Amino acid sequence: MPIAAPINLGDEATSQLKIWSTEPHASFNDQELTIMRLEGQFYWHVHPDSDEMFLIIDGDVFVETREGSTDIAQESNVPTASRWLRKGDVFVVPKGTAHRSASPKGASVMFGLKKGALLFMQEDEKDPEAGSQEW
Repeated sequence: MPIAAPINLGDEATSQLKIWSTEPHASFNDQELTIMRLEGQFYWHVHPDSDEMFLIIDGDVFVETREGSTDIAQESNVPTASRWLRKGDVFVVPKGTAHRSASPKGASVMFGLKKGALLFMQEDEKDPEAGSQEW
């Protein structure tokens, strides 16, 4: 297997034109790294077999989790925990935890997940949810 060229996080982050694009940039062992542009709010979802690592390259990201719950219903009564992530922050959502992220002003993030963990998303599901959210 050929050795891939290095990836510059800053260059990749600034070249991202499409928001919520899930095309992996690198893989190692059973993990994939994806550099993604976030803008607006994503929907509740869960990765049953993979932790998800967030590394904030630029901007601010708001992450909500339903700790200990896989409930992804929009109107769920499961309590949530909220966190603001800023440039340079690393955060891990444990596998099987319902979560969603938002970036009101836009952000570039590198995600790390087990291979195939993002394949559940369809093209029409990558747009942020409609509706307002207090960040």
